[in-house]
Amino acid sequence: SGVLAARTSKFLTLEPASLRGLSQLDASKLSDQQRKDLRWDPRSMRPPLVFRYLRQPFTLELKSSQIEPEVDGKVFTLSTIRDDEIEQRTVVSYTINKRGIFGVRVKLPAGYDVRECGPDQHVKDWRVSDDVLQVDFVSQQEGGFNLYLVGLVRREGGAEAQGLKLPVLELLDVKKETGVLGVAAQQHLKLTKVKDQTKVLLDESVRDLRGLGFPHGVANADEQLMYGFKYGKRDGVATAFDVSKREPKVTARVETLVDAQEDQISVSSTVRFLVEYAGVEQVRIQVPAALNSDKELKIEGDAIKDPRVSFTDGDEHAVWTIPLQGKRTGEFAVELSYDIKLEDFSPGEREVKTLHEIEVLDCFTETGDIALTKHENLVITDELEMLDRRDKQGRITIP
Repeated sequence: SGVLAARTSKFLTLEPASLRGLSQLDASKLSDQQRKDLRWDPRSMRPPLVFRYLRQPFTLELKSSQIEPEVDGKVFTLSTIRDDEIEQRTVVSYTINKRGIFGVRVKLPAGYDVRECGPDQHVKDWRVSDDVLQVDFVSQQEGGFNLYLVGLVRREGGAEAQGLKLPVLELLDVKKETGVLGVAAQQHLKLTKVKDQTKVLLDESVRDLRGLGFPHGVANADEQLMYGFKYGKRDGVATAFDVSKREPKVTARVETLVDAQEDQISVSSTVRFLVEYAGVEQVRIQVPAALNSDKELKIEGDAIKDPRVSFTDGDEHAVWTIPLQGKRTGEFAVELSYDIKLEDFSPGEREVKTLHEIEVLDCFTETGDIALTKHENLVITDELEMLDRRDKQGRITIP
């Protein structure tokens, strides 16, 4: 009688094909001495096949085959839509079971130009053939591995588009693929999801993407993350967007200082502009016709060129057009100043002076503050009357 054991490397399967005169034993029931005799360490080795025979002859045939790796992949892709291209930054988190792998393959969308593939310490080589990216590793990867990709798809026909299809990668040779997708765009572009062309994807709030492990942020300050998606299976994943240009959103805050001296009132205003979504090449302000020349109204600022004036409302108002140094977004300031002369008047006399109304045109909202300072010999009573949300006309009484 006796005991037989058979084992293979961790990359092969082993099972009995036929046996006669033998009975198979549960390896976990072996005694410590039997484990020692069979040179089997349960802490680090797979259990062997164990058989017992009571007499000879016996027959044993074993079947062995190569273990195939089981690979799952989770795709994290940020697609950024720009005027002339779609940039994709992707991290693929692979989970590798049963045996290691020496490379991976990814099906690329048509026109996809691979710019980066890494990480360098693990990627030996990569190449694209028939829209399939083949990545070779420096050494066998087991357990887990993150692949980093950056690619571009060129756009044609201008910034605006109807039904722009989003490029989607496909992992090859994997058992299961899931993913989290983010879609960003330059701030001057408006994206509208085409619902009937969005398949398999589930909407996710962009605020919740980090909680799903999404590692990407926008690459440039003028870009904004607009949509989030996730999917639990790869088959049929698709989405598309209508792309249009946004109108600029201009807001203005006017900070005015009124300085009353014995001979004149000096008024200086700083108009702080904030331009969002798209750039502007000029701004406009409307003032009373009395401020119709650069002698009466001084306009200054680092961001501006030479202002010019025109008239509206039966010449009651002047409109200053202020060209900017190129198309501007973000914050910039324009300085305005004018003087109101005071005639000589005796102590105790009252004189009423009305500040000129300055209105910022073509803006979404305008707010402001007015501060008053004076000469020590003057007493000022302010009677500021807000006529509507844009009106900053007020009366100053000097007794």
